[in-house]
Amino acid sequence: MRVLVAGATGFVGSHLVPALVDAGHDVRALVRDASSYDPPDGVAVAEGDLLEDSSLEGVFDDVEAAYYLVHSMGTGGDFAERDRRAANNFAAAADAAGVSRAVYLGGLGETGDDLSPHLRP
Repeated sequence: MRVLVAGATGFVGSHLVPALVDAGHDVRALVRDASSYDPPDGVAVAEGDLLEDSSLEGVFDDVEAAYYLVHSMGTGGDFAERDRRAANNFAAAADAAGVSRAVYLGGLGETGDDLSPHLRP
């Protein structure tokens, strides 16, 4: 199965990509800067920014399943708005390409004021 991983350079993605390769999948890693990513053998790299929908043209072509492992923390400003925009751009590009499966990694857990703002309801 051809699988796209958005967030391949993050903690979860850096473990998921090699596991998918080991399981026999054809993996494409979506990264913002291809020159700073050293993919495992056999992984195709696509450069794009989920905040810029025009950069996603062709990225989802021939993909059957796509993982969304992205967050916008640490990039300044309104991370909640950036997260929404990135997720919407991901969904629109995947839908336009006919991707049949999407996996979205979100944060679930306890609620309360002591949580980081990105985890608060």
